[in-house]
Amino acid sequence: MLQFFDPFKKELARSWSLHLTNLHLRLVEITGKKNDWKISRIGKIELSPGTVENGVVKNKEEFFRKLEKLKLEVFPNAPRGHQIITNINEEYAFFRTVQMPKMNESEIEEAIRWEAESNIPLPIDKVHLAWEIIKEEGPNKISVLLAATPQNIIEEKIAIFREFGLTCLVVEPESVALCRALAFKDTDLFSDEPIIILNLKEHYTHIIVFDSEIIHLSTISEASSESFDNSISRVFSIKVAEAEQFRKKIGWNESVELGQKLIETTGLVFSSLRREIGSAVSFYKDKTGKDIKKILLTAEIPGKWSGFDRFLAKETGLNVRWQSPWDKSIWPKKYPLEDQDNEEFNIAIGLALRKFEDIF
Repeated sequence: MLQFFDPFKKELARSWSLHLTNLHLRLVEITGKKNDWKISRIGKIELSPGTVENGVVKNKEEFFRKLEKLKLEVFPNAPRGHQIITNINEEYAFFRTVQMPKMNESEIEEAIRWEAESNIPLPIDKVHLAWEIIKEEGPNKISVLLAATPQNIIEEKIAIFREFGLTCLVVEPESVALCRALAFKDTDLFSDEPIIILNLKEHYTHIIVFDSEIIHLSTISEASSESFDNSISRVFSIKVAEAEQFRKKIGWNESVELGQKLIETTGLVFSSLRREIGSAVSFYKDKTGKDIKKILLTAEIPGKWSGFDRFLAKETGLNVRWQSPWDKSIWPKKYPLEDQDNEEFNIAIGLALRKFEDIF
């Protein structure tokens, strides 16, 4: 899709990704060659509160300590200067689709800067800007996708890893990595029908509108695993950890009394999420005339969301299904994870796949 930095050579036989969040650092290594690869190493480590905030390292000493521990556990013989692919948090990534007069590529470069100044909410000289022609809109007009990320956030992340002894090949928005991971196993993402990807995370929910192999909208909802559990904790007077277990056990099942109570308890949080999904559907309908009929659902810990797909389908009127990018066959048995933890590595896998798959 969009090249945020110089593309690397496809013949490289090893890809190492580090997915950084406020809570965890996840490492995935993929080895092999295009169309014939497997996950050879995988692991994660919890980060102490305050080590990372909104994707920015705040306690460098503690971050390096945890990163060293993860490296020793998963890849003890990694050479210094090892090349990695890492992420930038979605709140720092801006995607916009614009219509422009048809012109040659050299003219587009200059015109893109003017369009970006009008459509990207950051000073143009302070962002990394990428663009791609999506399609021709008649004989004299084209649709162009713009993407921008703040230079200071990108450069700070590169500098942090360089100080540790790692070289960043690419710093990529989470949405791009997630779509790549899901597309690897999914035909819906290669169709010309728009689809919403809903990624349920601990501290927020990521809403992506994806159509014809292009991200057209990427936005963040404050509805999250944490906000659902806090609601349950207050109403039932139980600890948040107990709320997580309650949600996993009961689920969004209207036919069960406690399931109905859970739905009522989390109604305020869910209504916010439903409105934001509706806004994404309306936005794309107004922009393209296309109706969105499907949601691909993924989560860091799917076990917490028992029955949520059926409940979401009923409440939104859309076709909803869970989606995972991979199965156990693509990694050695010596690195198994519990089934409920599979989705936790979606983005890390998508980042590492960039060297092996020409999806985007």
